[in-house]
Amino acid sequence: MTPDNEFWRLTWQMWMQARQVLAGALAPLDLQPREFWLMTVMREAPRPQRDLAALCGLDPSTLVPILDGMERRGWIERRRHPRDRRAHLVALTRAGSALLRRARPIALRVQAEQMHPLTANERARIVALLRKLVHG
Repeated sequence: MTPDNEFWRLTWQMWMQARQVLAGALAPLDLQPREFWLMTVMREAPRPQRDLAALCGLDPSTLVPILDGMERRGWIERRRHPRDRRAHLVALTRAGSALLRRARPIALRVQAEQMHPLTANERARIVALLRKLVHG
């Protein structure tokens, strides 16, 4: 493997491993990793659907059926945006918030397991470096 594509390969492998382990860990809650991520993104405040799609790297047409399923399960609700009649805000319901409270410790355990080979300093450093890459 050449160094010019090693970063991409390794980050992709890391994500695929993490997603697979997280999917297995969340399965007893009947929750998928992408649903967990969406709930995590909207936990602080309702978000417009288009913002959720952009934040999660999903095409809006892919996001709609995911949100439909989450809404059917009672985890989220959609409301008209108070300042933009064309937009919908997506918010967690009480049931969604309760599910997220149950899922977060599971996800944190999976994260700790994935980062276990690193020392505490290495964990802090890799997170700082990834944050720098993401936010410039």
